[in-house]
Amino acid sequence: MHFSSFSAKVLRFRSKSQRFSKAPAELPRPPTPHDEPRSHAATLPYEILQIIFAMAMEWRYATQGHSILWVHSIDFRRHPPLAIAHYLHLSRPRLIDVGHRSAPLRISGTVGLTGLTLLKVDCHRVRQWNIDLAPDFQYMDLRYLFCSAENDATSYPVHTLRQTGDIRLPGGCWRRLASSLQKLSLCDTNFMLIPSMGFTNLTELSIISTRASAVKYRATEVVALLRKMHRLHFLCLKNAILVVAGDDAISLSQPLASVNLPNLRLISVSESNWDAAYLLLLLLPILQRSSYCGLDLTLPSVAFHETIATPVHEMTAALRRVRRTIRDAWLSRTMTAPRIEMAFQSRSCEGYRFTMGTIANPKGILDWNGFAGTIGVEQYLDSYFKPSSLRPFEVLHPPLSVTVDNPNPPGLLKTACFLNGDALSTARSVRITIATSRLWPRHTEAVESLIPTALHPLRQVTTMTLDEEASIIVLNTLQDKTYLASGQGPWPVPYLPKLKFIAIESTRPRVGEMGYFGEETRAQTLLIVQEIGYPVEILWAGSTSFFEDREERCARKSKRRAERRE
Repeated sequence: MHFSSFSAKVLRFRSKSQRFSKAPAELPRPPTPHDEPRSHAATLPYEILQIIFAMAMEWRYATQGHSILWVHSIDFRRHPPLAIAHYLHLSRPRLIDVGHRSAPLRISGTVGLTGLTLLKVDCHRVRQWNIDLAPDFQYMDLRYLFCSAENDATSYPVHTLRQTGDIRLPGGCWRRLASSLQKLSLCDTNFMLIPSMGFTNLTELSIISTRASAVKYRATEVVALLRKMHRLHFLCLKNAILVVAGDDAISLSQPLASVNLPNLRLISVSESNWDAAYLLLLLLPILQRSSYCGLDLTLPSVAFHETIATPVHEMTAALRRVRRTIRDAWLSRTMTAPRIEMAFQSRSCEGYRFTMGTIANPKGILDWNGFAGTIGVEQYLDSYFKPSSLRPFEVLHPPLSVTVDNPNPPGLLKTACFLNGDALSTARSVRITIATSRLWPRHTEAVESLIPTALHPLRQVTTMTLDEEASIIVLNTLQDKTYLASGQGPWPVPYLPKLKFIAIESTRPRVGEMGYFGEETRAQTLLIVQEIGYPVEILWAGSTSFFEDREERCARKSKRRAERRE
């Protein structure tokens, strides 16, 4: 028998009488509750346990007769074919979903063919399709997924279709499908929507064309399509605009009637080249939406090249129209902005990306086809307009986020700063995050050159939140306490004249008495703060919530003081 070192040592020091004495006749007592927890099942007689397990088996068999319990048990991506067939059988006749908005079913190879074969009998029960078709399935006739094979005049009650890749469906099947569809997302397809199909019940529409072969739309075709969608809540157009020289009424400045979309809550649009982005900017003012509708806009690089056909002054005029549509609904009221969010992020060889607006992480929070879902985005937009710090007779700037790829300082001022101008001039708080890679030092240099331009309009800001990387870059910028503003003469104008607090976020674990920061980072930051010369207070917080609570407390204290004076 092998002994551990501890057991051998104890045995060595025992007396011989103890070592060779007989074992006690009585059995050791069971452990008390203070020693270790006891299982209640171990104290029950076997007869009772047998009855319990028999009842559990009966309950298991009984649940197989309740189809509603098995609707969400099918995982087409992980379950083997036999399990899928079994769960499909148990869920009948209930409606089911295929795939998930953030994890669509990938249909490819033998596995994809097996999955479609299993679904062929239950296609009439599918209410939501989330599918990604591989190229080998994009030329198959899959009309049986949406229309009855026996009677092609009827369609199945599908209310959601999120499709990546091409599906061969006749136009008649699309028209019948359009009557029940409420949510439609088409990514890299060759199918073109037309107004006569009657998508009048749509509340969500996403058209994404990242591949060169994917279908694109003229701006006037988008206008004609949206005129039929009065119930639309969410609209996404990503690289979906087709540029045709001299063949678009919008680019020729021809008058077009406005498109009334009273229920629209969010528009998310992006383009990768400026000629298409110009048409997109001309399209936005035509869409008549409520003053509470948010805008998430992504623009290409603003380094205007000679290859761009659209003149620079026309692009500037288009940007001015977009800003006017954002401002017009708020002219008669006192408008203020929530905390301004600025984010710089490296994109490896693609360069860097700058995002400015009133929304933190817009690509994640505002993606209704992603993790947040429609309900999550709606809840966020509802809470956006109901902050606790809102003063009487004060309204918030609508949700706005502008993303620019590889901007230079003049381009940044013309796009993101210009479109956010009303929000920047009224905001009292700003948060700056920087995520640049050490592998791309030129990105850090570019960010350092953009900071002064980004801070230029923030005249009312009293609080600033920085992450660790931003703290060094931004505070170094604040050391240069003056800049020469154009049109204001040679006199220096201070940066952020009302700045009172600076909070620095950290993602590092707590390290001794230094809190969330390392000694070197904290010492360097404190040294910079001492040289700034502003009344700045450093709040060493590990998260934004700590700082936001402090900010709200200060706002409530100021409000009470004002009430006492009155």
